Amino acid sequence: MLVCVAMISEKDPGVLNEELTKGGAIEDDGDLDLGIASYILGWESIQNNTSYDEKVLLDALCSGLSVIAEVPGHPSHFVVVTGHEDGTLGNCRFRISDPACNNSASFLESYGTVGSIRIICTNQCFTLE
Repeated sequence: MLVCVAMISEKDPGVLNEELTKGGAIEDDGDLDLGIASYILGWESIQNNTSYDEKVLLDALCSGLSVIAEVPGHPSHFVVVTGHEDGTLGNCRFRISDPACNNSASFLESYGTVGSIRIICTNQCFTLE
């Protein structure tokens, strides 16, 4: 997830890793505490571990919010949702950027099931309903 956060924050992943480690956002097991990370980065808020819902994801993107989605992989694998095509519910295709670049997936649907999503507000925002 660290590289996804680096993509959204437009920071070098190595530099970001140092900043987040010093700030306590990297846990002992190596996982990233997104709440602490967002505080360190000065982001307004996050909705963490939200169950995947097409409407919530579409609303977040249309509102200019950043989204990280958990997709199948071992260990856990995350991608940044960068946009959408055909914004009608049930037909929407979500474009992604995969920091692992280990496949040619361009759309979220390429991964099959989607786990949870993290909605990130990097500036003034509101709670999605």
